[in-house]
Amino acid sequence: MAGTSDRGDDFIEELAAHIEHQLIKDGCSPEDAREKAVNSAEAARRNYEGTPIYVPKMLSAKHRKRNLQIVNEFNGHNHAELAQKYGISMMRVYQIIKQDKEEKRRARGSGLSMSGPSTSNSFKVD
Repeated sequence: MAGTSDRGDDFIEELAAHIEHQLIKDGCSPEDAREKAVNSAEAARRNYEGTPIYVPKMLSAKHRKRNLQIVNEFNGHNHAELAQKYGISMMRVYQIIKQDKEEKRRARGSGLSMSGPSTSNSFKVD
């Protein structure tokens, strides 16, 4: 299975290159950046070797921000407008608003004070 090993080696080399690029961008000298990048990529390889890895898209933070914006903009009558503005279904807008209300209710029940939209960032992410 040389192909699998080659792909793994390619991934580690590409990971090191990305780390190196970011370190240089952040002000590290090219020599130090290369050494740190190779060491970091190698440490990741040792830590995760043999483990299938899923690299998620960075959507959850984006969706939490969007959900908070929806809650802030919601006036009780603009479900359709918000759905169109954010490119989601009206049902999803209803779910986001309901989830926020439930979070506030739970917070009140636990004695916490919450005014305005939920800030717990625990919106269910789509």
